[in-house]
Amino acid sequence: MITAAALLLSSFNVSAEPEEEAVLEVLDAFFVALERADIPAMETMVDAQASMMSLRPGKQGLPQTKASDRETFTMGLEGLEGVIVELYWDPKVQVSPVGLAQAWVPYVVEANGKRVHCGVDNFTLVKRETGWVITGLYDTRDPESCDRLGMEEAHDRMRPVSLRAKLKN
Repeated sequence: MITAAALLLSSFNVSAEPEEEAVLEVLDAFFVALERADIPAMETMVDAQASMMSLRPGKQGLPQTKASDRETFTMGLEGLEGVIVELYWDPKVQVSPVGLAQAWVPYVVEANGKRVHCGVDNFTLVKRETGWVITGLYDTRDPESCDRLGMEEAHDRMRPVSLRAKLKN
């Protein structure tokens, strides 16, 4: 039994766990900065060359897409302090030993206390001397996906924890 447990534990990349948590700490900081409309904070964690794209349900099962960049994204936050609350749950993080990370997170977003939509955020991060930096963010925006993504059952697992109480619906 002990041998089986040792083999099982050795098959996991235990050293990746701190890096996965470091990636999640960047995501938590991103969502907190979003709620605060903290543009300087966003600019430190999102690379100047980051690619961003939002996907919405479209015709014939194909998404409508809208590309953006960091400047457009951050300028869109001006005057929105305390308006947007976005939380995520059940993150799936993969970390490469050469400094590439991917995080897939279901999320819910509210504006002025009203649910706007749920979806999935797909973050790409690169490790730099200063830590993990977001280099790509793709998101789906689907008002019908909250139930499918298990939002109601996920409330106690939502991150960042500091924003849970701000979620109204």
